[in-house]
Amino acid sequence: MKLTEKRNPESNFERLWRTFHRRYPFFGLRGVDWKRQYEIHRPRVTGQTTDKELFNILCEMLRPLNDGHVELRAKLAGERKKRLFCAETKPRFWREFTRREIRQLFKTTRITLAANGFRNFQKSEAWILQYCRSQAYGYIRILELEDVKKRCLTTALDTIAKDFRDLNGIIIDIRDNPGGDDSTVLAIINRFCDRKRVAFYRKTKTGPGDSDFTKLRTWHMEPQGDAQFTGPVVLLTCDSVFSGAEVFALAIGQLPHTTIMGEHTNGIFSYQLEKRLPNGWEYRLSHQMYFSADMICYEGKGVPPDIEIVNKKSDIENGVDPMIVSALICSLCSSLAYGENPLLSKAFWETATLEDVNSAVAEVADVDARDEYGQTALMSAARFNPEPKLVDQLAKLGADVNALDEYGGTALMRAAGGNPNPEI
Repeated sequence: MKLTEKRNPESNFERLWRTFHRRYPFFGLRGVDWKRQYEIHRPRVTGQTTDKELFNILCEMLRPLNDGHVELRAKLAGERKKRLFCAETKPRFWREFTRREIRQLFKTTRITLAANGFRNFQKSEAWILQYCRSQAYGYIRILELEDVKKRCLTTALDTIAKDFRDLNGIIIDIRDNPGGDDSTVLAIINRFCDRKRVAFYRKTKTGPGDSDFTKLRTWHMEPQGDAQFTGPVVLLTCDSVFSGAEVFALAIGQLPHTTIMGEHTNGIFSYQLEKRLPNGWEYRLSHQMYFSADMICYEGKGVPPDIEIVNKKSDIENGVDPMIVSALICSLCSSLAYGENPLLSKAFWETATLEDVNSAVAEVADVDARDEYGQTALMSAARFNPEPKLVDQLAKLGADVNALDEYGGTALMRAAGGNPNPEI
């Protein structure tokens, strides 16, 4: 292609539009009519369109996608610095906190941990992991999920597993995590697995048709290392958790002993497809669909929390991170719940049989007892166990089918939101 052809505004517009037309899988989900975008913006581009005008037109065409993995980088004629466009609305977490304030918030996190008996906050052999512990609980912060050598990560996980073996609960903090690689995600989660499970499914867009995808591929998580922690785990999230970190939340949330606390993640799971226009401009886009073990795609919505709580600037002023305080309460209650009343345990309901339920009730388990969030045994059964007969049995034993938890949710709502069996 001749130099003049490479810089031709019309050719570059067409190239970008066609790539998205063939490889971007989320037009429907994002509510964007891509052909209509062509009809609106293509007539605005001519052979005389300047670099600045073309860049602005392309940005206007891409902006409605509201996808943080859609980017355009351009070196415009007559300008020294590259321009960068990202088709994303700024996350709430970044609107609430500046970069400096985010650092202050995590200092507040350390102060809160120290006030609750945590000592020796330290870096690990893998730079992406920082951790500390108290007598009964552990805390791990995951900074990113890429650019770490496998040997270093394995050594770090072995060290942490040995130090954390006797704990009653662990807090994993992925707030403000930019993401990373699926292989790193699974290497960490495998240290918390009780058995082999589906972690997630993924397929890749290959053409313009609605069914033009690769075959759905399955990723598994399974116990790895000399020891696994399968006690209560609380995962801290926010809406500036992106990409591979969202895959982490998606997968670890499948474990029966995990509670996700915070706010929904950002909703951009895919690896980025990187492309270059004839004029040298670089652009990136999402091109893969991720699904949970029960085949739910959270693209555009993010992985939802089990318990919703958000950080605010006032947390820094008050010197207390409420996420840590709430996570410690959640871990304590989770570690006690199974022993006191198995009907309130997520782990119990995942594998429970009719005989297990009858046995628990016979041993004085209260069918109308509530956990610290106001959720009943019936709500847990409806969400985590695929057998309708167990829900029926609880109702026969007197469980209140109309009970509301502290968020106004019912057992029916819990079933609709988390149970893969439509008969529930």
